[in-house]
Amino acid sequence: MKTKLLSIATWLLSVNGLMAQPDTIELRDFYMDFSTPGISAFSILDIEPSAISRPGNLKEFALGVTNFVNTKGDLRAGLAMEWAPFYTFNRKTGNWQNKSNNRDKFEWKNITLSFATTNDSTNVKLASALRFSPIDRTNPLNDKVWMDSISEYFYSLVKQREIQNRSFDLARKDFVKKVLDAYLKYKIPIEFIESLSHPIDVYDSYRMKRLKLKLDTLGTLYDRKSIANEVLLELKELFSDNGFEDIYVQNEIELMGLCKEYTDFFYQYHSSVSFSATFNQHILKMKEEYKKANWNKWALQLSAGGLFNSEKATLSDLNGQHYELAFTTGFPLIGKNWFKGTSFNTFMRAHSQLILQVKNQQYFTKDSLHNNGLFFGGRILLGNYDKRFSFEMAYIQQSNTTTDLNQSGFRYSVGTEIKIMDNYWLELAIGGQNFEDKSGVNILPRFAFRHAFGNENRYFKK
Repeated sequence: MKTKLLSIATWLLSVNGLMAQPDTIELRDFYMDFSTPGISAFSILDIEPSAISRPGNLKEFALGVTNFVNTKGDLRAGLAMEWAPFYTFNRKTGNWQNKSNNRDKFEWKNITLSFATTNDSTNVKLASALRFSPIDRTNPLNDKVWMDSISEYFYSLVKQREIQNRSFDLARKDFVKKVLDAYLKYKIPIEFIESLSHPIDVYDSYRMKRLKLKLDTLGTLYDRKSIANEVLLELKELFSDNGFEDIYVQNEIELMGLCKEYTDFFYQYHSSVSFSATFNQHILKMKEEYKKANWNKWALQLSAGGLFNSEKATLSDLNGQHYELAFTTGFPLIGKNWFKGTSFNTFMRAHSQLILQVKNQQYFTKDSLHNNGLFFGGRILLGNYDKRFSFEMAYIQQSNTTTDLNQSGFRYSVGTEIKIMDNYWLELAIGGQNFEDKSGVNILPRFAFRHAFGNENRYFKK
């Protein structure tokens, strides 16, 4: 008798507890999408009107697609790819995380390579570029205080789950005791008590999921009573199949009590959010708050690239056309100590950004249609990380030794950027300039739907 009791207890207690073990935590994609997809090789191709792009905002891998109309009215498609090799080959969070309180950490690994191509009839253009963001205060990995708060929350959640698991474990032991008491009372074979325990085993996730699927398939609203009745029906079939109908009838009320208790475990199991889901939901909320507070912080970026052209769309005909160098920086429009203590300072520090950019473009060969150029511009953004108005002003100097061109002037635009979802943006802008370009056009309207398919930065990975 004692041997049989010990066998039952050992069998019941050895089953692994679903709620006793937290899910494996893996938060790999944790990228702050602050700016419209602006793959640098696209700019070199001159697919879009010259615009001031925002610095930073590094993706591990991205594909960009755009459509535009050339001067002849033909629709041309462009495809670009951008890749951050260090992010791919060095995914350890600890190697990227800032260990000090200095948020201006020098990010020597923030290097991306980009390639882009477009064609027009048989003419093919190919561009490549290198982008380097040595300083990026919009990167959450640089914020030690923020990183530490994630760790603190994680361990507090672990402690909270441990307390819940201890409570659940006490309930489990009490439940097992009731099953053993039932065995002693019914005086039935141990083989049957094992099969009897399965329908009401609090750790049988397969049975719980199967029961929920059955109830959901019926399409009816179910409550504790209906669930308990379903379990009791299964028990009744077990008693009947084993020839214990009279024991079932004599103890139906007590068995119903066990089924109701099982129902409580059923609800607890299906209503309990997994550890990883709870943790990820909290991180998403923290991420949203971080984006609101840091979308416009200081970032510095250097880029360089070249454009190659093939009139016959062959590799042998591919020739260098021009190269471009650029320096870009962005920061809040007003300083920390300007209008200090006022609501204006608070608002502008959180809802504005000034971007400055210098570009130099030089052609390899002389051509009457290819103008060397110097571009110096500034862009003001007013809004937040996913909706903002923009005003852009740039000084442009162009020269061409073949045509003796030497002109300069100003270009301007006003517009708005609206984020639809991560990597998808809608842009509206219109502008002009006080000089004619090579096409004889001096107005620069723009309407664009920007989209890039990106593999976002790995953040935590076990």
